[in-house]
Amino acid sequence: MYFLIIAQIPLFFWLSYLMAFLSSIWIDTLYRKNCAILSFPDRQFERAKFRQILLTIAFTTLFCYLSQMTSIVIFTLRFIVAAFLLLIICTDFEQQVIFDKMLLYFACFSLLPIFFQLSNAIDCVIAAFGGGLCFFLLSVLTHGGIGGGDIKLIFTLGLWLGIINLILVILIGFSLGGIAAIFLCLARQKNRKAYFAYGPYFALPALLFYIL
Repeated sequence: MYFLIIAQIPLFFWLSYLMAFLSSIWIDTLYRKNCAILSFPDRQFERAKFRQILLTIAFTTLFCYLSQMTSIVIFTLRFIVAAFLLLIICTDFEQQVIFDKMLLYFACFSLLPIFFQLSNAIDCVIAAFGGGLCFFLLSVLTHGGIGGGDIKLIFTLGLWLGIINLILVILIGFSLGGIAAIFLCLARQKNRKAYFAYGPYFALPALLFYIL
């Protein structure tokens, strides 16, 4: 099996390069259409210069891992989740924004595991609304410390992960984000009042939970 995967790496690489290229086009289109909400509108190229190569590496790794899946349904669902979360990580790191259109498509695809009876619809809906409500209250209590994009992201992740996994993702995300924020403050890259993008720190553990 491993020999077969190694033999397919060139194919996986070119498929990943194509995916990264098309993904970058979509992200850049969203940037152009929503320039007013970008945190660094004048530094789009500078902050995205490694995006395509990093996405290519991530997609290649994903193809190599998922090629072991015997079920086309499982392969498709895991690839969809990983692809959307990778793009969300990109936009939040680059411009501190999570686009509603991206989250809307991601949420719509969450109907697939319910359709194939691979997830519990009630559990997922409770997770989505419960998580979204908790983050909305946190946003109010922190006077915008939690952004609207993070609220919608948690809602969408709830639709995919269910209650238990969502709770774990939130705990890990806050822990990773807190460590990163402390490091950035100590390195004087940010001050305590600066906005901090928590989205990637929720998206990354969610990706690992769903893929693994």
